[in-house]
Amino acid sequence: MRYTLRSLLALLACAPFTRAAPVPPDAVPPEVLRAVRAKMPKGWTATVQGVTLTVRREKKVSLVNAIGRAPDIDGRPPVPDRTEPYELKLTFRPRVTAEAFERMEKENAETEKKLDKLRDGLRAAQIAHKFDDWLPGTPEQKKLVADYRAAQKALPYHRLPDVFTDTNSIDLDESVHWALSFTDANEAKECRGVKESVRGLFKPHAR
Repeated sequence: MRYTLRSLLALLACAPFTRAAPVPPDAVPPEVLRAVRAKMPKGWTATVQGVTLTVRREKKVSLVNAIGRAPDIDGRPPVPDRTEPYELKLTFRPRVTAEAFERMEKENAETEKKLDKLRDGLRAAQIAHKFDDWLPGTPEQKKLVADYRAAQKALPYHRLPDVFTDTNSIDLDESVHWALSFTDANEAKECRGVKESVRGLFKPHAR
């Protein structure tokens, strides 16, 4: 079948418009994996899946929930309430420039300032809460909380990368978060040592 220029243009006009797929961040560079593995003591592994490099202690660590626990007695360590693997995850993304990092920092600061003002209003309205869980009782209180939640979703807030290489910025996430504490001093020292060794392979983003 022969097409005239007019018919070809008509076909193109009717064809669905498709955008090119977004370019994913670079995978974990092999040289980074080798460098991380060189820092691993016995009993630790470093593996890659997609853009994430996971450093893992093979033997589980002993932990306790640090919130609301009773104080230590006679200097004895607290009794652990859980055991789980210790992991450090490094998620790679395209390099964030110093200018972009500074812009995101400023936007985060502005967002926190606005949210702090809204939280002041929630406290002034005497709304019961625990941390950031608010329990409104009256219609007026419910509206204040709803406005606060809407602002949390609408206002810009960026995950700032922790470290970088020449080609990538990297987010560091530790499985033992702020609400948990090690109960064994040697395990804590070992995990923190590995974390600092791995972190030291990269350049820190300014904070």
